[in-house]
Amino acid sequence: MKRNKKLVEKTVLNTFQEEIPSIYFSDKNKSEYNKFRDNAEYVYRELFNFPKEMFKDKKLLDFGGGTGEQTVYLTNWGAHITHVEMNNLAISIAKKVFKKHGSNIDKHKFINSSIFDFKTTKKFDIVHSRGVFSHTYYKERAFNKLASYLKPGGYLIFGDPNKIGGFQNMLQRFIVYSLGKSRDHMEEICETLFHDDITRSVKSRAVRTRRSIIFDRWIIEQQDDPSIEEVLTWFQKNNLRFYSSHPKFIFPYLSNSMYSRKPFDIRLHKKYSILSEALYMIKNTEDHDDYDYYLKSLNKIYIKQKKLSDNLSSISPDSKISIPSSIKMVSDYKNAIKNIDLAKPITIRLNTFLKEVEGLFKILQTRDLIKVKKYLDKTEILFKGYVGVRHIDYIGYKIK
Repeated sequence: MKRNKKLVEKTVLNTFQEEIPSIYFSDKNKSEYNKFRDNAEYVYRELFNFPKEMFKDKKLLDFGGGTGEQTVYLTNWGAHITHVEMNNLAISIAKKVFKKHGSNIDKHKFINSSIFDFKTTKKFDIVHSRGVFSHTYYKERAFNKLASYLKPGGYLIFGDPNKIGGFQNMLQRFIVYSLGKSRDHMEEICETLFHDDITRSVKSRAVRTRRSIIFDRWIIEQQDDPSIEEVLTWFQKNNLRFYSSHPKFIFPYLSNSMYSRKPFDIRLHKKYSILSEALYMIKNTEDHDDYDYYLKSLNKIYIKQKKLSDNLSSISPDSKISIPSSIKMVSDYKNAIKNIDLAKPITIRLNTFLKEVEGLFKILQTRDLIKVKKYLDKTEILFKGYVGVRHIDYIGYKIK
């Protein structure tokens, strides 16, 4: 059967009505809810550089709002929400969530509509959509529509799985769809092959069930994740200036002065995200697991760099600087940086990962679930730990 926008909407809706993937706040007490809200404040202030005060009295449009778990705390910060969601069951839960935990209840609207069917002449201070567009048939068209409702100077908050960061998830989907003979069999395969991954997800987001995770990641029929390059292209086409993201993906070695006449515009240099996306693809541990290597490497140049800079740190008419000593310091610094290779941990892990992916493809040709499981049990990176960094949040603002 040929897939189209309406068919995709129907199949996605049917799947998410069978198993709603959202976090449910309707059955949480005030103390439990406050923990989620406080964490959201940390995320927005520390990771997004978007403190809660920026929501005060702002009109916010949320596309694909689900059960309201991504926006109810924004009402506590003063936002007036227009909640658009095509799943009527999710909207029913969202209303309960807003009534129980939200603020200024009379300021919010709930609209049962798909993204493409929604229409309004209003413009909003903030438009918001997280974890939605990869489930649509025309993700760029959906993004364009979202951006069209934004006021000049207003902010867009957009999050979705990343194409490269979600590579392992897509590989898991390929396995499930290749070996699965029915919906129930597909669920069994997920539990058999990805048991530890599901358990980790349940622990990190304790209010989600194992089945809701399976449906959200592997059973859902439509999953088309955009790359950073795609999203930044959409930003550019819709006159949106990049503001922030999490995780960060701007190349760390770029450091123009604030007075530069040609400030770096990531929208025009999208391929700078390639190294970051390679990291997302193979991510399976916490960042601090790499700290020792980097600190050991950087310590080799720290002392030499500090000594050289201290030598010229306070220059005045009375200063006496030894030229021979300064030359020696420069030479020592040059020698210290000769063998520094900060990309080494990345290249080693990436090489291991690619070999494991290659081996998996070969095993999959047998279509033998037991052999696939035995192979995956022995991998070092593939489907281990975090199984990549899937989700990226972007914030931009419409240029006036």
